[in-house]
Amino acid sequence: MQVSSDVEMKWWQALLPVYALSFRMRFTQPSYPGFFHQGSLSAWLRTVLGSPREEYSKYMTSDALESGHRRFAAGEEYRFTVFGMGERGKEYLGQLPAAIMTNQSEWDNAMPFRDNWQLESIEHWSSGERISNNEIPLALDAHLLEDEMAFWRQQQTICLRIQSPLRVYRSRHKEFKGELRYCRDVADLKDNMRWLIRVDDTLRKLAEDHGVSTPPRQTLSDVAADIDLFWVNASNTDNRSKKQSMSGLLGKITIQYPDLLTDESLALLVIGQYLGVGQLRVFGNGRYQLIGNDEACSFHRQPATGWLEYAMSEDNLRVAWHAIANKSENDWVEYPKSEKRADHDLDWDRHGLLARAGKLLRGEYQPPVLHGFFHEDADGGLRPLAAPPLSDRVMQRAVQQIISPTLDTMMNHCSYGYRSGRSRYQVCDLIQRLHREGYRWVFESDIRSFFDTLNWDKLRTRLYSLLSDAHTVNAIIAWMQAPVQYKGKLVERSQGLPQGSPLSPVLANLMLDDFDHDLTDAGCRLIRFADDFVIVAKTKEVAEKGGVLAEKALLDVGLELNQEKTHIVPFSDGFRFLGFMFVDGMAVECSAKRSERAGKPPPKSWLAIAEADDESKQEQPLRSTMPVTLSPYEERGQMLIFCGKPSVLFTRAGRVHVERDDECLFESPWNHLGGIVLFGRHHITTPAMLEALAHHVPIHLASSSGKYKGMIFNPHCATSGELWLAQQHLFSDDRSALQAAISIVDARIRHMRETLRRRKSPIMDQAYQSMGVSLRKVTTVDSREQLNGVEGNATRNYFEALRELVPKVYGFHGRNRRPPKDPFNALLSLGYMQLYAHVDALLRVNGLLPEHGFYHQRKSGHAALASDLMEPFRHIVERCALSMLQRQKLKPDDFTMTGDKGCRMTAAARRVYFAKLSEAFYTPVQAAGGGKPVPILDHIHHQSIAVKLWVGGKTVSFEAWRMR
Repeated sequence: MQVSSDVEMKWWQALLPVYALSFRMRFTQPSYPGFFHQGSLSAWLRTVLGSPREEYSKYMTSDALESGHRRFAAGEEYRFTVFGMGERGKEYLGQLPAAIMTNQSEWDNAMPFRDNWQLESIEHWSSGERISNNEIPLALDAHLLEDEMAFWRQQQTICLRIQSPLRVYRSRHKEFKGELRYCRDVADLKDNMRWLIRVDDTLRKLAEDHGVSTPPRQTLSDVAADIDLFWVNASNTDNRSKKQSMSGLLGKITIQYPDLLTDESLALLVIGQYLGVGQLRVFGNGRYQLIGNDEACSFHRQPATGWLEYAMSEDNLRVAWHAIANKSENDWVEYPKSEKRADHDLDWDRHGLLARAGKLLRGEYQPPVLHGFFHEDADGGLRPLAAPPLSDRVMQRAVQQIISPTLDTMMNHCSYGYRSGRSRYQVCDLIQRLHREGYRWVFESDIRSFFDTLNWDKLRTRLYSLLSDAHTVNAIIAWMQAPVQYKGKLVERSQGLPQGSPLSPVLANLMLDDFDHDLTDAGCRLIRFADDFVIVAKTKEVAEKGGVLAEKALLDVGLELNQEKTHIVPFSDGFRFLGFMFVDGMAVECSAKRSERAGKPPPKSWLAIAEADDESKQEQPLRSTMPVTLSPYEERGQMLIFCGKPSVLFTRAGRVHVERDDECLFESPWNHLGGIVLFGRHHITTPAMLEALAHHVPIHLASSSGKYKGMIFNPHCATSGELWLAQQHLFSDDRSALQAAISIVDARIRHMRETLRRRKSPIMDQAYQSMGVSLRKVTTVDSREQLNGVEGNATRNYFEALRELVPKVYGFHGRNRRPPKDPFNALLSLGYMQLYAHVDALLRVNGLLPEHGFYHQRKSGHAALASDLMEPFRHIVERCALSMLQRQKLKPDDFTMTGDKGCRMTAAARRVYFAKLSEAFYTPVQAAGGGKPVPILDHIHHQSIAVKLWVGGKTVSFEAWRMR
């Protein structure tokens, strides 16, 4: 390829132009290509072209659009796309149709792609329209690249949806061998933007293969990215019947602020979606597609036949009908008897089902509401079930019959629940065999409220990654999101799988497969049946390690262990699992132990929501009456923060208990706690105080509004003096203090900008763009005075924009204080005061000196560090205040003007507002970078710990909290 010497020429343009063709084939013999087709397809293409591997890798790559379909019958169609780089790549594409039709190579009959198909048509790679043999459509050149970059600049987020396994070297990968060299952990992938570096490295190497010398890498765009990826095991059999690993990561990477991407980074991301990135790129690994707002994309991937078309065929629907109507042994739920009788009275209604199936295929089908009922389990607990109507159940069963056998081949061997050919009796035999092999300890647990709390977004990500079919994925998610009708109430759901849907078992196993792989790859002997599992081990230490790994693996997918059912016991003590009692090497069937929640529905289920007392919910939101159990950021253990109505904290059998109205809200061993914080008038018994002192667990007391009162602690374990000295020394260093201040101001501006993002008007757009400029300036300041200027300008633009959002009747013209002169400013001042109190209290809980900050000036009686660390959270107050006025939760009559004393609120209005603020502080929110959504108090605590680690020298810098 000739490269211009023009100084404006960018090195990545050496990869352009890119051409593409799609081929539609028809199998003449059955084929079994496995789950991922990329490797076998690439090997076949390279062979029919007669191209050496090195030559092919320079100019060609392919996209296996049908990956996921494991088998094809004679007569079925298959579509794939081939990309060629430069004139040489275009030449190869021109040769390919003839090479396919005159394929004379000798093939092993085990190869999925060989001389077992015929060419049906050559098509445009994006539109799917037929083209002539001599047409080679352009996919991307310098002009199209500029157009694409302009398109992506307009998107509010950019998602890299990974379609074939991506392999990214982990940090210090040379210390490892085999597939352990590649990232599996999200933290490792985010370290120094490793995922973006992999894109850059791949395309630089490709440009150098084309004879272009690339300049040294500039600093890549430092952008916030939410990463939801999971590892899949895959392999390819080449034309010599030799297996090669094709394993890697699937999922999505979502860039939150794409306007911060440099032109180089954005250009590489666009080009990468055509050429693929990472190791084994030439075999089709590392393919991704960029997705923007509302599923916007620059081109569409179109397989020959979608999953729904297979599922809704007449033959498959008839099989599904008989499976549902006859209640085969594979069904996992007993439906109401009245409906069961009705099922048997109905005949195969071909026309009715096919008409509904047609609507589903056209995207016109609206899933019906689910019928809610419950079943009492053997342990006395109530299991909420939600079943679709019969016809809908048949269609879901039809989809399950198509996707389940395929997904099952990807799933870990340790999973036994709801899988063909597997049962609890096999589990019983396995556990007894392991005991004979020397396994003597077991970690037993289950997943808390799994079917009620499963995250739909994470489920969607996994389905897209494996099925690559938006139509099918949207249909499945719509079925999972259907509301439940129960006793005349329509219960809307925001998460979970309906236990009663024929699709739920396979989806449950799919969501937990990442958990299975994490543990088995770490060497744990895991046995899982749906949401119940055990880890068997030869020593207690190994069992304990397995429990720690299990907890972390569940957190990665937004789930948690059921601590009440979590134990580590020796085989000699006996344990119950799947209806068996195991004692040493003996197993006997037994009845389940009666649960403490016998007669009660799971707390987060639709049944619990339906039966909740409406008046009680309005008086005190459920989330603010429960404890907030914070993550174990310190080695000593987790921090327990308790809020809401008065409760009693006492000790029993070495465990701390919290009860209200005879209901146990929380319990844990004392040695699992690093501290307790009580907001409000809670009661603590003297024995509990003595137990806390004995276990060095400080108890911190604060008012319900957040004002810190003091603590009960053992002075022999106090270490605050040394920490305070280190804090004062570090914060006195202008360079260190400035970097920390930049971090909190950056977070503050981002959150102000996000508040305005979805609100469309010229003023909003102008303020949004202005704050984007401020964000870029923040990173260039070299003094606190300059930083103050940037922050002040952004704040003025922000409040100027808010003038348009606050109803005119409240007379808001800008931020003012001491005293506030209008209702909106009064709400802000009260809210900031409460936020400041909570931040101050948690700083004291964590042993920091609130009076000494790194950004705000120190003043008598003022906790400067609390003012610093509340900056990233101020938008919570602003959104809450704005919502109260816009939705008329508060009205003009709730405020009075008192001259020099400013605007005041009535006592009743303050109670309503404080309740709303409390709800905002206790509502789970996801931080930038993913992770489990947790309450704002958790994030405040985490940010305080981050400062503490920085002050203590355990981290080199401080990063302020940023929301997702």
